[in-house]
Amino acid sequence: MNNIDEVLEDARHFPEMGGKVVEKLWGKEFIICRAPHAAKIMVMDPDTQVSLHWHKDKSETFILIEGELVVETIDTKTGETIPVNLYSKFSSITLQPNTPHTFYCPEGQIGPTVFIEASTEDRDDDSYRIFPSQGKEDLDNRGSNSR
Repeated sequence: MNNIDEVLEDARHFPEMGGKVVEKLWGKEFIICRAPHAAKIMVMDPDTQVSLHWHKDKSETFILIEGELVVETIDTKTGETIPVNLYSKFSSITLQPNTPHTFYCPEGQIGPTVFIEASTEDRDDDSYRIFPSQGKEDLDNRGSNSR
């Protein structure tokens, strides 16, 4: 059993400790706290993608623990998509409010990507989705060149 398997095994007790586990199309969020600051452990399945979205108030930092993660932001002045590859343990990126973004595991990755999201307050009414999340089947149906 590797370290991530041990974390996921322990996570089955997470709700008993006051946390919350949220199933997503792309994997799971282990919500540790949401206010006044937020902390989540994110476990992202290969061949999935988080919705393209932005936050009016929230700034967030993603810190890679295991696997690889591509974070794409959109420059709202030029419309340019800017990919940032996180591939070494503890590499990170911080996104400011009003930054459209999505993230996904690189194609061909085996096993989940695990990262921490540390942010300002996490509110349900502060996520503005442009395109929905994509599960593995959604991306398979769209073809490999349509991230």
